[in-house]
Amino acid sequence: MPGTQAYASPGISPRWTTTTADSISVCIRYAASKAYVAYKQFHHKEKRQIMLTATGSGKKMKVHLLLPRDAAHATQVSENGKPLRFQNSSDGDGSRYVDFDIQPASPASLIISYK
Repeated sequence: MPGTQAYASPGISPRWTTTTADSISVCIRYAASKAYVAYKQFHHKEKRQIMLTATGSGKKMKVHLLLPRDAAHATQVSENGKPLRFQNSSDGDGSRYVDFDIQPASPASLIISYK
């Protein structure tokens, strides 16, 4: 069936921490195959946490999330209350990211804490 591989292993790279918005909701759908990716993000600046709820039709989702400018690094990522493996990374302009994979078949509730 054509299009069945669409969004099989999507990547999302939210960069909303560079805006003044505290919350955002995104949904992307590939109509030909009914594949989709959706996420909601809330930045709780006082707690130094980013709440992310993500789901999609794929088997695995790669997350490359931009941390706020004043963040040195992510200290913890939890999915549905359980610790999740993650890596801190940066790019050439000094932007800092946290990278991790999730299984998006059911909505994953994530909390990213940073220092």
